[in-house]
Amino acid sequence: MSGWDISSSGVEFVTSLVADAMDDVAKDVKAYGTDVESAATSAGTVSGPYCGSAPTGAIGAALAIFVEKTAGDVLFLGARAAKSVNGAREATAYYLAGDL
Repeated sequence: MSGWDISSSGVEFVTSLVADAMDDVAKDVKAYGTDVESAATSAGTVSGPYCGSAPTGAIGAALAIFVEKTAGDVLFLGARAAKSVNGAREATAYYLAGDL
């Protein structure tokens, strides 16, 4: 047998690209939270004049429920990606150790 066909440097390169993409996703998730909050505030209400902070309208309430119901899915994306990257790196290490 001439050798195994996995390049640890290739795996490291690809997993580092995934890690960079995960960082970008984390930034997007933070921006998503801010943007949804801004949208909920800007949606307004169908009420008359008010004193103090604006009441939450139907759109704002719907956005809040949407975020609440999808928060677990959004958090799962990052956790799953991190486990996948770590798994690929760990499997490659075992693969290369087996080649020795």
